[in-house]
Amino acid sequence: MRTAALALSLIAVLPFAATAFDGFHFSHKDWEVACDNTGTCRAAGYQREADIDRPVSVLLTRKAGENAPVMAELSIHLEIETPAFAELYSGTQRLMTIRLQGSGMAEFSQSQTRQLLAAVQGRLPIRLHADGETWTLSSEGANAVLLKMDEFQRRVGSASALIRPGKVRGKPLPPQSTPVIQAAATITTPARTLTPEDTHYYRLYRLLKQAANGQCYQAFADDEIKLDFKIHRLSDTRALAVSPCWMGAYNHGDLYVLMDSDLQQVLDVLDGDLTDYANGVLSSTHKDRGMGDCWSTKEYVWDGQKFVLSLEQTTGLCRGFPGGAWPLPTFVSEVRR
Repeated sequence: MRTAALALSLIAVLPFAATAFDGFHFSHKDWEVACDNTGTCRAAGYQREADIDRPVSVLLTRKAGENAPVMAELSIHLEIETPAFAELYSGTQRLMTIRLQGSGMAEFSQSQTRQLLAAVQGRLPIRLHADGETWTLSSEGANAVLLKMDEFQRRVGSASALIRPGKVRGKPLPPQSTPVIQAAATITTPARTLTPEDTHYYRLYRLLKQAANGQCYQAFADDEIKLDFKIHRLSDTRALAVSPCWMGAYNHGDLYVLMDSDLQQVLDVLDGDLTDYANGVLSSTHKDRGMGDCWSTKEYVWDGQKFVLSLEQTTGLCRGFPGGAWPLPTFVSEVRR
């Protein structure tokens, strides 16, 4: 798991524009669901963790709105050449034949999606057979996850509910507007490195140490060891000062401090979980475990005054897919440049 250093609490947090509608994430056994701030939900199911050498996953995507259909996709991780077709079974019952793409992906038709939904709500695992190979999709946790999806989209008891549909009146959650972020142009000159030999280094060192407020052991725990700082110019009046903050077995985080262009004043202390800056975008990307089969990501865009949250997502449960199985956002936006 990620190092405890990710629990940093700096004296201020990264500012971002508030949204009136929050996304959420929920997991149970071998299934999970992530719903974003537009009302779109993505539910994913996987093989049991004990079968991690045979990764398989389905993704069920449904937008908000009364008549929104469920879209289904399949992903299997292959060590062999991708077969052209695969057979899906629930127990001993053959459900369907699906065509596989070269990457081990497939899309379900609407009729196939209905069959799949019925199968995952049962107690039997779903087996996928292709060229003598077998992958087994677990149905454990599917009902709880799909019920959470219905609850979030306000479908419980209605005709459009996936779990226990009924005749409850009322409209489901309508699609929510996507936040629009107007990105500001930034100065694109390469970052400047400030070393202990530079005249103004120690003044900046004191300011950043105070801003870190006792955190960032990598840079400020030992005053005898001085690390270099990076300085990114954002505009004629604003700059980012960057210091190493913490490092774990397979993750790291940097301290980003928003300052005036002369590096005399700290204007904001940004999240010590960040890992990169480029062209007006701050990002935080971390493995959730060492083998790199699950990741979490946040991105923030400079709007000329502050950094605004533009994306927050994970790649799903840690189930053996290199780089993760699916993008599962809980916050999305439209960035205009």
